[in-house]
Amino acid sequence: MTQRCAQSGGSRIKAVLDTLKDGRMPADQQTLLVTMALREAEREEHLIQNLLLAQRLRLPNQQFARERVALRPLLERFAAHRTEILGESVTFAIECPAEMAVTGDATAGWTVLENLVDNALKYGAKTIALAARATAERVTLEVRDDGSGFDPASAAGLFEPFVRSQGPQVGKHGTGLGLSISRGLVERMGGTIAARSGGVGMGATLSVVLRSAEPSAS
Repeated sequence: MTQRCAQSGGSRIKAVLDTLKDGRMPADQQTLLVTMALREAEREEHLIQNLLLAQRLRLPNQQFARERVALRPLLERFAAHRTEILGESVTFAIECPAEMAVTGDATAGWTVLENLVDNALKYGAKTIALAARATAERVTLEVRDDGSGFDPASAAGLFEPFVRSQGPQVGKHGTGLGLSISRGLVERMGGTIAARSGGVGMGATLSVVLRSAEPSAS
């Protein structure tokens, strides 16, 4: 399945490049095709990253960093990056105090965000909120979306490999491993992850709880 995903993605990028090569297309259509190719390349890069992380998580001695990660700058960079790729099709809202920070691995955190947002996009989300709040010694980061949601009874199983919710999917790209890998990464950072929804058609919220970091010395 994974090989077929990679082959189909590569074929789509090649088709775009072949179309651009003849040079007879209007500039606005060229821009559209380049954007499509960038989205496809981003998707393929993320797919490969997930596969590598899945292998890494199988090794018991693999360690992930436990460092101070400032959340607001991370969320802002992530939202700007995805907006550049997705254009105006999705709106991101950030709800996070400037000083909030967690203890974890910034690269792993970025991958978790990518997987949670990709999951929202697969189920039709047009608005995605990246929200963080502190509770005692923990920080809860939520990815809230207005997509199709899911049956609350299926929440626990969503983090198993190759499991998808029963809501209508806008796109079917990927390996079916994103949420499972996210759970593995979060747990390696000493945190927990959960999903909730009011039901089909009512959107979804994926929550990551991590240890809060000490205030910056500066």
